[in-house]
Amino acid sequence: MTVESLHVLSAGAAKAVVTTLAGTFQDARGIAVVATFDAAGAIRAHLLAGDPCDVLILPKPMLETLADDKHVERASIATL
Repeated sequence: MTVESLHVLSAGAAKAVVTTLAGTFQDARGIAVVATFDAAGAIRAHLLAGDPCDVLILPKPMLETLADDKHVERASIATL
């Protein structure tokens, strides 16, 4: 299976970090980063609506709630 893009759903607070790292990631891996930035609640709604998502960046309490509800794997939660 060939990965053509990495889909990131991110709260707006992390936009500078994601956009800075996206170019480096694309150059190193040859995989485009497709990022969506919005308010945390809107990003949660994107996830629950089934939008493509490989990386989810939200406040930790929101991620923990999503893990409680089985929408994300608790073991995958990490602090930036």
